[in-house]
Amino acid sequence: MGHLRVLVALGALLTLPGCAPAADAAAGPAPRAEEVATPERAGAASDTAAADAVATTGPGAADGALPASAAEALLTYGAAYDLLYAAIEPSDELIEQWNAAYQAEDWALVRETSGRLADCLQTLQVRVLAAAWPADAQGAAQDFALALDEEIGWYSYVSIATDDEATVAALAQPWTDAAVTASDELWAILEAGLGKDR
Repeated sequence: MGHLRVLVALGALLTLPGCAPAADAAAGPAPRAEEVATPERAGAASDTAAADAVATTGPGAADGALPASAAEALLTYGAAYDLLYAAIEPSDELIEQWNAAYQAEDWALVRETSGRLADCLQTLQVRVLAAAWPADAQGAAQDFALALDEEIGWYSYVSIATDDEATVAALAQPWTDAAVTASDELWAILEAGLGKDR
C-alpha cells in the first residue's frame, strides 16, 4: 500500500481526456521525454484556443523582454494556465480506477489501468512539450515533462507484467513524486503571472 498514498495525491494531477487504451505490452515502455515529438521536431502546433491568446510585446516593452517576434508566439499566462488545467484535470476517474483495483488486489486490472495511465501521461507530456509557455515558465514546463517521463516508465513497467506475481514485484519498484513537485512549480509561476496578462 506504500504507493497508494502517492497515487491518490496524483489523482488531482495526472489527468487527461480521451485516454487511449493500454499500449500493446510487446511495444515496450513509452519513449523518454527527449524522444517525444516537440514543435521543432514534428511541426506540432499548440491548441487553437491557446494560440488565439498569445502574449505580445509592444514597442515600449521593459528591458530584458523577449523581442516582439518571439513574444508573439508565447501563450499568455491565462491561456497557459487553462491549457495545463485542461491537460491535467479530467483523468481523476482513471486514477480512481487504479486505486480501486490496487485496494482490491485485482492485479489484472492494475496492469490494464497502468497501461492506460502511461498512455495518458505520455499525451500530457507531449502537450507540455508542444506548448509555447511564457518565457519564465519554460524551464518549469521542461522539468515537469521530464518528471512525467519517470512516471510513464513506472506505469508502463507495471502494465507489461506477465502475471500477478510479476505485477506485485513491479509495484515495488522505486516511486518518485517529482512530477507533483515540478507541476507545483509550474502552477505557481502561471498563477503569479496571471496579473501580468492585464
